Amino acid sequence: MRVKRILVTGAKGQLGRSLQDFSKSFPEMEFLFLGRSDLDITSTAEIRESFLKYRPAYCVNCAAYTQVDQAEKTPLEADKVNAKGVENLVAACRESGTILIHISTDYVFDGKNKEGFLPTDKPNPINVYGKTKLQGERAIQQELEKFFIIRTSWLYSKNYPPNFYLTIVEKARNGDPISITDSQRGCPTDAANLAQHILEVIQSGTQEYGISHFTDGLPMTWFEFARNILEEEGFADYPKLTKGENYRTFAERPQNSILKTVEEKTYFSHETAVVDKGSKIGKGTKIWHFSHIMPDCSIGEGCNIGQNVVISPQVILGRNVKVQNNVSVYTGVVCEDDVFLGPSMVFTNVTNPRSAVNRKDQYMQTLVKKGATIGANATIVCGNPIGSYALIGAGAVVTKPIPDYALVVGNPGQQIGWVSEYGHRLVFDDKGHGICPESGQRYVLIRNQVERIE
Repeated sequence: MRVKRILVTGAKGQLGRSLQDFSKSFPEMEFLFLGRSDLDITSTAEIRESFLKYRPAYCVNCAAYTQVDQAEKTPLEADKVNAKGVENLVAACRESGTILIHISTDYVFDGKNKEGFLPTDKPNPINVYGKTKLQGERAIQQELEKFFIIRTSWLYSKNYPPNFYLTIVEKARNGDPISITDSQRGCPTDAANLAQHILEVIQSGTQEYGISHFTDGLPMTWFEFARNILEEEGFADYPKLTKGENYRTFAERPQNSILKTVEEKTYFSHETAVVDKGSKIGKGTKIWHFSHIMPDCSIGEGCNIGQNVVISPQVILGRNVKVQNNVSVYTGVVCEDDVFLGPSMVFTNVTNPRSAVNRKDQYMQTLVKKGATIGANATIVCGNPIGSYALIGAGAVVTKPIPDYALVVGNPGQQIGWVSEYGHRLVFDDKGHGICPESGQRYVLIRNQVERIE
């Protein structure tokens, strides 16, 4: 078994010491835990010497300047560690082929998104600490191909001070008053859990490089966190815990720094469905058995995708679109809101398909406008738009543009009348007026065009 050599910087901090605690459970790894006195990442000479001596497969960078308020007063010191120090590590990793695992922070975000932040969201730090940490991230991204940037938040340890958790416990044991703000929200993270995650990343050998978020996953305010700590440590209903009304800090802090690990799934997909990364699916949509949603397509809110359906790249489905079983929606199709696609209906993507002739450059757009219905087994030849609220009968073959409210049947499709927005056939009087028998909506027929009268 080949042993992986792991160099850990900043090893005397709470995360570095937590890594040491769990390292014994990973005998296939050889660890080199180096504190600042052993390796100062701001020194290019020390880094070069250490990398030449140890030749690590991975470098876990736990070293950081984390004094948020002090960073505002001494920005050069923060920059020296969080930006320039990381640049030094990047250069050494690039030269030695070492994979860098870098620990970053929620403070790269401005905290203005109440829903929290995904790894793909654009950073916008509002203090020196966050800005210098972002500089370090960008140095890694610009120079390395193999790296893991793991952002975390509100890191604490139950074993290694100093940190918020142990400070609250100490105050409670001393009977001291505890005044904590409830104006900031984030996700506390136990250093032990983060340490295990880092080691599992290394053990897995994954090559899914890039930026990720890791927290314990439960958003709360600092006040709520303090209350939880007191309850866990046997100080429930601590009488001297109060909310700090006049909480002020030298550095501005993000009000909401919740780190979301992955985009929250707000739609349902059956376990047999395949939903590719890069597809955009709206809230409340349901995707049923054996369907395939391909990358770079957009499906609106409240849609229903039946069984054995394929939604191809660049397809756009609006809100409340219903796609019945056995339908393939090819690239170039755009369905506006409230469209109904019946079972086994067909969209073509070229007008003259031949197996031996590649005509991908001839794909044509087909627009199905709001409220239209296409019946079972109907065929829509590409490039022919379907008007709003039109009704295409089962088995019809559409070979020309269809106007709004048209009723079309047959092969080739022929218009035989008009329908209301509720799908009822309209009968017009000698003045061109018609009424939907279900809704009472009024329509007018003028110059072979139907409009609804508001």
